[in-house]
Amino acid sequence: ALAILLPVVAGQSGNAGAQALAVTMRGLALREITIRHWFVVMFKEVRVGLLNGLAIALTCGIGVYFWSGSTGLVAVICLSMVLAMVAAGFAGAVVPIVLVR
Repeated sequence: ALAILLPVVAGQSGNAGAQALAVTMRGLALREITIRHWFVVMFKEVRVGLLNGLAIALTCGIGVYFWSGSTGLVAVICLSMVLAMVAAGFAGAVVPIVLVR
């Protein structure tokens, strides 16, 4: 059952990372984001990833519970969704800033 749900986590975190990367690159291109403020940008994207991860984990967890009835599987999927979304937000914000330098 876990193998069936892993692409959902990977897909959501991939979309979140691409969005964070696009927002950061746009800000750098328009000079709305400076290298001096990289920590603020990174923190905002991580925070957005955390909030989105919690919201998606909640809805995904409800669906997984109705599908499988396993609270252990729900816990694993919810935790992995939150962690993957936070990591995607961090990577999406940090990669363009590091590559500008």
